[in-house]
Amino acid sequence: MSGFAQDLRYAFRLLRRAPGFAAAAVLTLALGVGANTAMFSVVHAVMLRPLPYPAPERLLRIRGGSSAPDIQDWRAQAAALDGIAGYRFHFLDLTGGGAADRVDGALVTGELFRVFAGRALHGRVIEERDDRPGGPKVIVLGHRFWRDRLGGDPAAVGRTVRFSTGEYQVIGVMPGDFRLPGVENDFYVPLRPESAEEAAARGAHSLFAVARLRAGQTLAAAQAEMDTVAARLAAAYPEENKDRRVVLAPLHQFLVRDVRRPLVLLLGAVSFVLLIAATN
Repeated sequence: MSGFAQDLRYAFRLLRRAPGFAAAAVLTLALGVGANTAMFSVVHAVMLRPLPYPAPERLLRIRGGSSAPDIQDWRAQAAALDGIAGYRFHFLDLTGGGAADRVDGALVTGELFRVFAGRALHGRVIEERDDRPGGPKVIVLGHRFWRDRLGGDPAAVGRTVRFSTGEYQVIGVMPGDFRLPGVENDFYVPLRPESAEEAAARGAHSLFAVARLRAGQTLAAAQAEMDTVAARLAAAYPEENKDRRVVLAPLHQFLVRDVRRPLVLLLGAVSFVLLIAATN
């Protein structure tokens, strides 16, 4: 330690003799460390931090658009998956307060909240019983909509909210940290078919499909099973399902697929800048 202290005093004496060089060296190191800290914070938030759901490593994304009949058949025939659900973007025009105000949310199948293991902050979530034709119009509110439009009142559950398509009964409010990937999250309404023809529209591949891997199963086993199910459906419905392969991917991996390479390249670049600064 005495030798280290002597070297440190000697270094400070040299820096005092050349303040311009000292300032440049400190600034260069500060820029290198700051850039790396900022870039790693972004990489951690986007790529390394787990998704905000229970057991997120078991959440899967089914690539490509899906239809409600396909999801129902997958759910009935895929034993390696503990639930499959679908959702898509939807909007409603909020009325009753003058001019209509557009609100963005999602149409969801009845099993979606079970797949994501999402629990309501107040009330309950949408269930399979809400997704059947002829049932009452119900809605689950996102936390932001509930806070900004209804004043964050827990008694909002049970009330009705008027939209241009009619009145919806509020059955639940989601917590602030719950979000479905790829859509706005101000509300969630059941993806309820209005007719038998709509319910059987197998060629309408407009849904994001997500699944939860059953505990103890592997992604490879689930993919092999889904390949068999897809071949079976292609033989049964050649017009709609021919050449449609069902590809499973971890949901987190799917969400960061477009930004993974740029982020890794940027992290490598700023690390190289820090290496140059430290060498100099």
